[in-house]
Amino acid sequence: MSSFKITSSLVLFFLIISGSFAQLRNVSGLEYELTNTTVFYQGKVALKNDNLAEYVRVGLHAIKYSGTSNINCTAQFFLEMDNGSRYALSNEIKISDANFNLGIRSEIILVDLMFLGSAKKGKIILIHTEKKPDGSNHPTVVNNRTYLTTTDAPTPSLIYQPIAWANMNQGRFVQIDGRELSTYTLIRPSDNHFLNSHTNSQIRSNGGKISMTMQLDGNLVISEVATGRVVWASNSVDNNRRQGDRFAAIFQLDGNIVIYRSDSSGRFTIPIWSSQTTATGAGRSENVIYGFLALQDDGNFVLYFPRYNTIDQYNVIRSTNSYDIVSPHFGQMK
Repeated sequence: MSSFKITSSLVLFFLIISGSFAQLRNVSGLEYELTNTTVFYQGKVALKNDNLAEYVRVGLHAIKYSGTSNINCTAQFFLEMDNGSRYALSNEIKISDANFNLGIRSEIILVDLMFLGSAKKGKIILIHTEKKPDGSNHPTVVNNRTYLTTTDAPTPSLIYQPIAWANMNQGRFVQIDGRELSTYTLIRPSDNHFLNSHTNSQIRSNGGKISMTMQLDGNLVISEVATGRVVWASNSVDNNRRQGDRFAAIFQLDGNIVIYRSDSSGRFTIPIWSSQTTATGAGRSENVIYGFLALQDDGNFVLYFPRYNTIDQYNVIRSTNSYDIVSPHFGQMK
């Protein structure tokens, strides 16, 4: 942890973005802190010059200390290259007493960061500018960190989907604005389960309307939160389960979504259901990591993959097909 002391403390900020932990204190009457957590969403957007950019939405948490007033400043994020060149990553974020009306001392401000696809590896810097009563501005660089940009790793929109998935989706795709997608509850391929019947049994869509539950009987169920109505289920109730058995749902690195029952040692090794979306050995299977599952407020659970060389378009590999209605095919994803 590193810190920088300049003046007295008034406001505390948390920048929610993946990266190293750094604490920055007392910048012109403000206190900033960068903390290591999960990026809300990262995708592709078009800028005015039609260049592709990495889009990252972050949350800026502001806390005002009691007894303070006359806050008037801006903060802006830049990418600083090795040669000293700077590219703006965000618009100016204006911070004043108006952010804390009605006695509220805490507010989360959503900030969109844009990383140009042509950018090289650089450092994120946060420039704080204090607005003085005489009209003069006093910019101060308060933090930097290294960020891996699109030239250092494959760009998802320029990656072909696995051949097996291409054969499944038969050309189906949808247009989803990056900001809309940032409101979805997303699940990425992993060796770890995303639901567990005993310790992490439920997730909800971002709007809170829909829940997905890994039940104690081995059934994976999507339902409306308000009414409890089931709109889709895996129909994987395990009649061979024993007392103490647990169940887990895993979006595997081979592209398959599998429900496992625990074995005698407590490990999840006994499969009881799958989505039948395996891409291993079918060509370009290593690209599975760019796919993702989305639990949506319309009740649908969808397996997406970015459509090649497009902006905000996604191939639909499989779905529960429960768009605001009960799914017509329980037990399957089609």
